Amino acid sequence: VSNKPLPSAEMYDILEDKMGNKWIASDVGVFKITGNHVEHYTTQNGLEEDVIVKFFEGNDNKIWVAGISGTLSFIQND
Repeated sequence: VSNKPLPSAEMYDILEDKMGNKWIASDVGVFKITGNHVEHYTTQNGLEEDVIVKFFEGNDNKIWVAGISGTLSFIQND
């Protein structure tokens, strides 16, 4: 396990999905934590914006994310 901090100064929401993954909404995108593995989602890989303030998990294996300016995106949770 790394002691390295997440590259964010602000975190707005956290969600644990049905599979036990942790999702963190921040001022620099979304972090998905699965065990010791961390994925980072930003506008470079599909989000509408990088400042994410809220999540919800849909019934269709999608994690819906709301951006600070009102945008709505989803991440397919496979």
